[in-house]
Amino acid sequence: MVYRQGLVAEIISSGASCPSELSSELGPNAANKPAPYQRSNIDINITNHYSSKVYTSSSPVVGDVTITTKRDVRFDDIEIILLGNTRTRTEGVNSPAEIAHTFLKLVMPIPSSTYPVPRVLETGRKLTIPFEFVIPNQLTIGACNHNVQTDQVRDQHVLLPPSMGKEWEKDDMSPTMVSVEYTIKARVFRQPNVGGKRIRIMEARKSIQVLPASPEEPPLNITENDKLYCMYKKKSLRKLLSTKVGTLTAEAIQPRAAILQPNGRTMTSAPMAQIRLKYEPTSSQQLLTPPSITNISGKVTAHTFFNSGTVPAFPNMGNWTADVSTDKRGVYSTSVPLRKISVVQPTWQQHHYSLFERRDSGYASDFNSSPPLYHNTNNN
Repeated sequence: MVYRQGLVAEIISSGASCPSELSSELGPNAANKPAPYQRSNIDINITNHYSSKVYTSSSPVVGDVTITTKRDVRFDDIEIILLGNTRTRTEGVNSPAEIAHTFLKLVMPIPSSTYPVPRVLETGRKLTIPFEFVIPNQLTIGACNHNVQTDQVRDQHVLLPPSMGKEWEKDDMSPTMVSVEYTIKARVFRQPNVGGKRIRIMEARKSIQVLPASPEEPPLNITENDKLYCMYKKKSLRKLLSTKVGTLTAEAIQPRAAILQPNGRTMTSAPMAQIRLKYEPTSSQQLLTPPSITNISGKVTAHTFFNSGTVPAFPNMGNWTADVSTDKRGVYSTSVPLRKISVVQPTWQQHHYSLFERRDSGYASDFNSSPPLYHNTNNN
């Protein structure tokens, strides 16, 4: 699907060193300090929004902010922003450590003509300020300014992360130790002294769910060093705990990506897990009939990699937890079983191998005494 590109609000900051909005104008304890005028109303209204709505790349977020007060309130400016924040908590030796980071900040320009003259919120009079944001396709290049092993890693680091944590109605298979949240905030500020710090006197916030679009990646180049994946498995078969009768080998084929519609709930493609089976009898005197399949089960596993520092390489490749690093790192995994899979017996095809095509433990066997190999021809 081709998405419309555009950006109404201005990208102010998305650098990796950007401090969290939790420690904004009022200092590090700003989130714990109540703003004055608690009886005043400041509401954020998003057009055609509902609690389970999913926004994606290039999705418009349009609405307005309405402000009414119970008394006259002098102010200097109003700020409407779209923020992307992450929180990561790691368990320390003495106490857990939590790191908050603002990776996205879009500021809606508000013309001076929108404000009343003088800048006073009058009792019982409603002030309405429209806003319009567009979810960007990626962050600015400054979002990843640390060392990485390849340009592909940097390209991934400037992609928007999806919402994670409590914002989803259903379990998104993410750990409680991490969250990614997109919020619209409306703030009213007063600046008592020229050049002094602004004082936040009113604030409202509304969270939205974001599932960004991303290009389909090429198949992975998986090696024996990539411990997360198992593309090849061999098992010896025995009959009633007796001698070995053969070997069954399963080889997986990387499926294509599952493509979702922008609403995040419907798939437009149905990727299949394809497995090639090979059965090799031990000898021509043993059981030559390939084994029958009695049960098939599957599950979907989500892996969440965490690290207290920057990540220079893809964490799913190699051995993430065994790599030498001074950072606190690990992986959280959880699975959900797939629906019951109907058992369909594979169609086996028999192959004979000649003296030069097959060797056993370094010794050649002649064509007539060599047991055949069986391959399944339906890979689904």
